[in-house]
Amino acid sequence: MPDPYVDRKGMPTKLFRKAPPKEFFTEVLKQLHVQYHRWFSKDDLSFETLESWLPELESYYIPCKADRFLHNDFSKHRCITVLRHLAPLYGIEIQSQEKVLNGHKATLYMLNPSQYEDLSGSTGEVVVEFL
Repeated sequence: MPDPYVDRKGMPTKLFRKAPPKEFFTEVLKQLHVQYHRWFSKDDLSFETLESWLPELESYYIPCKADRFLHNDFSKHRCITVLRHLAPLYGIEIQSQEKVLNGHKATLYMLNPSQYEDLSGSTGEVVVEFL
């Protein structure tokens, strides 16, 4: 299935002027205290360093989308939405699940790589022959 945020030439569409570098995305995850393969909720997000990465993120969004998603009352819900925008650019899926914790319904999220990495160390082509 083609990536919904990238056109045939590899250029970001619909939301971004240009794709943010992967290092920027990993830094945002680190500052929000989000880890791969770990469940988290909106309440687990850390907004202490928001001022350090939000202006840079704005430079990657199309102006009308930046106004909609980043300027108007940026909340933890909007933060999850922004993570959902960024994750597909780097082959990451955000899995969500609703749970009842202490009598309150909460949505939990987990970041998972959508493609498996080749850990074999092989750099050449793999040829499969059927007899």
